[in-house]
Amino acid sequence: MIKKSLQKSLLIGSILLVCSNASTAGGQSQWASVVQVNTSASGILIDTDETALFNPDGCAKTDLYAIRPDNPALKNILASVLMAKAMGTTLEARFWVSGCVGTGDSARPQAVSIQIRDFVQ
Repeated sequence: MIKKSLQKSLLIGSILLVCSNASTAGGQSQWASVVQVNTSASGILIDTDETALFNPDGCAKTDLYAIRPDNPALKNILASVLMAKAMGTTLEARFWVSGCVGTGDSARPQAVSIQIRDFVQ
């Protein structure tokens, strides 16, 4: 019962926190399955099954979405992903991507918000 309620909460009340940056293009990625989440003091890196990550700002690396540690939504994004994974759901997410995290050859697309749903085939 609780699992069903949490699933509905994720579907109906998908978290979409909006952050903007006027100096970058920004935009929304396609729905993709979350494959792996890496956390560290320098933020979160999220791997999806996308063949080409959404990269509106032309960041050098396109292997992972990066979330900066100073992003006000960081804890909410991480909690949402972990809760969905803990419920055993096949998680799909899409990101609002704006700017890059890192510099030069190590810059990755910056995810500033996330929307989550159960994977539907």
